[in-house]
Amino acid sequence: MSEALIRTGFGDPKVIISGGIFVFWLFHRVQRVSLRTMKINLWRQARGDVNFRSKEMLPINLNAEFFLRVPPKTDFIMAAARTLGPIMDSIAMSLDGRGLSRPNKGASNRLLGHASGSSTEESARVGIDALADLTRERFQRAMREVVAQLTVEELHRDHDVIADKVEYILEADLRKNGLELARIAIELIDPEPLNN
Repeated sequence: MSEALIRTGFGDPKVIISGGIFVFWLFHRVQRVSLRTMKINLWRQARGDVNFRSKEMLPINLNAEFFLRVPPKTDFIMAAARTLGPIMDSIAMSLDGRGLSRPNKGASNRLLGHASGSSTEESARVGIDALADLTRERFQRAMREVVAQLTVEELHRDHDVIADKVEYILEADLRKNGLELARIAIELIDPEPLNN
């Protein structure tokens, strides 16, 4: 189950997590929401305008990957469609590689916000980049808050504790957009060398 469908228009909105649904194109609109996990990178160097600082006020280099998904639950899917509509549509269509079957494929692509000649990889990248633009600042803020509470030794000791704290900070905010963190992978936490 890699996507959900939402049918709106005539009648109440209907979410389909697995299976199909009848669609009358004159009365309904169908939106696709990807349920696949998407990776957002957070690579920050402690130079210039980036302020990751430990509890001791040491500048920190930090590389982390945030794995996001829309869980297969109706309330999450509806929230993702409502707040991230075209982005989720783009990701679902391009990752799946199939368009909705409709007599006029070009019209279907235009309805869903795609150029008829764009490649699926390009559409996926554009959609995930748009999602990254919307979420990266939140991730930076949460990570900055957690890093500032810990010493360099504590930062190196247990990455799982850092990930749990960041997830706790982000949980309610992401839920409003129908998203949840599947996991956070912290690849690097290093103090920036001090200049002599």
